[in-house]
Amino acid sequence: MKKILFIVVAIATMLFTALFTSCEKEDVGGTATLAMAGDWVITFSNGTQSITSGHSLTFNTSANLPTEMWVSNGSNGLNFKVKTSCDLASMTFQTDGWAENVAASGKARISNGKIVRNGVTLPSGRVVDAISYDVELDTDPGVVWHAEGRRYTGFAEDN
Repeated sequence: MKKILFIVVAIATMLFTALFTSCEKEDVGGTATLAMAGDWVITFSNGTQSITSGHSLTFNTSANLPTEMWVSNGSNGLNFKVKTSCDLASMTFQTDGWAENVAASGKARISNGKIVRNGVTLPSGRVVDAISYDVELDTDPGVVWHAEGRRYTGFAEDN
């Protein structure tokens, strides 16, 4: 009798657990600018100087619109974070004139922004996206830094 009662309680517990703890899995998906978002290793050059940035970022805005994204670099002297317009079809981006630099006081202008799918082959043989753009900071007017780089992989052999 005890065995039957134990089995009934065990089955009831499993049914109760299945009924009240199961839920539908929700596909959260990606952001609106997922195709252009990334962590990048970039070299900035202005004709006389060259700076390699550890990590620059492109990512969606809080509005999560497919027509705008942030471009950010916070290392090695070029400190900027600027909201740009973007076109997912052509994988291009730019500011509309001078835009507020929310990482530092002042403004910045980004032009000629482009991401090329599978545009770089790394020494390890991995093929990753390439990025390029021009940035000008109003703290150093007239000096345009050309940014050129590739998607960060995290693998030591790619650094």
